[in-house]
Amino acid sequence: MKTTIFICEGEAIPLKKHKKGLSMSFIIASLHYYGFAIALAAYIMRAQWFKRAGEISLDLALKRLKGIHILLHVGLFLSLLTGFYRLFAGTDKAVAFYMKQGIFHGKLGLVFLLIFVELVCVFKAVAWTKKGYVEGAKMQAKSFKMIHMISMHLYAVIPFIAAAVARGMGL
Repeated sequence: MKTTIFICEGEAIPLKKHKKGLSMSFIIASLHYYGFAIALAAYIMRAQWFKRAGEISLDLALKRLKGIHILLHVGLFLSLLTGFYRLFAGTDKAVAFYMKQGIFHGKLGLVFLLIFVELVCVFKAVAWTKKGYVEGAKMQAKSFKMIHMISMHLYAVIPFIAAAVARGMGL
């Protein structure tokens, strides 16, 4: 077991010792990436339902979107939960490593913006299923699709920012 020292603005930050074999760090990181993959699959499924919504009844499409939203939010929650665990439990790097990076704070801001956009999507879908998606259906579908595309593109940027953060690029 070897301890690595990371130098940040003249301050030595020790990184955690890694043991051989399956460690908690490996399990948490795997769950983090698995949550990301689940959410990405749900985003793709949701985009497919937008294409098929014109072919089937809109009520049925909204009911199926509810299941896709559940899958999406399970993936987002798993990724968010394990991400915060990795940050505060210090499984890989100390909290000081992340807190000194401007890019990390940008990533967190992007994550919270994504959560806000997803909440808007959910509340719109719930309101439409309660009202019965009839008045101005095409305009509602266009606005919902636009919100979905914004959310999906925000989510697609996160891995690139995470790679920069992991390599200390924001120091």
